[in-house]
Amino acid sequence: MGQEEVVVSIRDQDLERKDLISFSSREITSVYEKLANMVEERKKKKRFQTLTSVRKIETTKPKIQRVPDFLRGQKRFEKYYEPRWISIGPIHHCKASKLIQLAEDQYKLDLAASFISNSGRETEFVYSKIKEEINELKNCFQEDLIEGFADETLSWMLFLDGCSILEFIYSFVFDKLKNFKIKKEQVIFAQQDLFLLENQIPFRVLKLLMDSSKEKEALKSSIKEFIRVNVMAPYKLKRNVEIKMEPEPTVRPQVRFTYARRK
Repeated sequence: MGQEEVVVSIRDQDLERKDLISFSSREITSVYEKLANMVEERKKKKRFQTLTSVRKIETTKPKIQRVPDFLRGQKRFEKYYEPRWISIGPIHHCKASKLIQLAEDQYKLDLAASFISNSGRETEFVYSKIKEEINELKNCFQEDLIEGFADETLSWMLFLDGCSILEFIYSFVFDKLKNFKIKKEQVIFAQQDLFLLENQIPFRVLKLLMDSSKEKEALKSSIKEFIRVNVMAPYKLKRNVEIKMEPEPTVRPQVRFTYARRK
C-alpha cells in the first residue's frame, strides 16, 4: 500500500467518525437542557443535605459519656475523670474507694436533707420533679451508661446527687460547710470532683430541684460564684467571667471571659 493510499484511508476514517458524532442543533439543545437539569438537581440535593446536617447539629445535644479508651489508657489523665471524694451520676456510682463510700453513706444524705429542709417542700414533692422527667433525663446520657438502671433507681440517684451538689455549692459559697463537719481536704477534693468529665449529671436535674425550692435565686447565684471561684485564671480576671445558664445546657453552664475596653 502506497503512501497516498494510507492518507486517503485515514481521511476516510476521519469522515466516518465525524458522521458518527455529528448532532443537529435541536439534538444539542435537548442534551444541553437535560444536562443543565441534572446539574441543578444535584445542586438542590447538595443544598438539602447541607441544610439537614446543619439542623441536625443545631438540634442534637451532647450526651454524658465515658472518656474515650485512648485517653483512659493514660494514667496521668485519670485525674480528669476519676473522682476522689464524691461520685456523681451513673458512671462512678458505688465506687470502692473508702472516701467515696463515706461521702455516699454520710455526707450526701446530710447535704440532701439540708437542701430539702431549706427548700420549704416535702421530700416526696421534690423527688417527684425528678421522677416525672426521668425519660427526658435519660436522653442526656449515652445509652450504654444507664442500661442496667431501672427508672426508679436512676431517679433516686439523680435526686440524691442533685440535692447534695446544690447544697454543697450553696454551703461552700456562703461558708456553711462547717455545719456538715467536712474536712478541708475533702472540700478540695469535692471542688475538683464536681468538674470532672465523667462525674456528671444533667444540668436539668439541678434546674428542676432549684425551681422547686424557695431559695431558687440564691442557689443560682451560688452556682455562678462557685464556678467563678474555681476557674483557673488569675484572681483579677475572675471578675470578668460570664456564666450563662440560659438556654439550659445539657451538663454544665457556659463560661466565658469578658473584657472591658479601656477608655
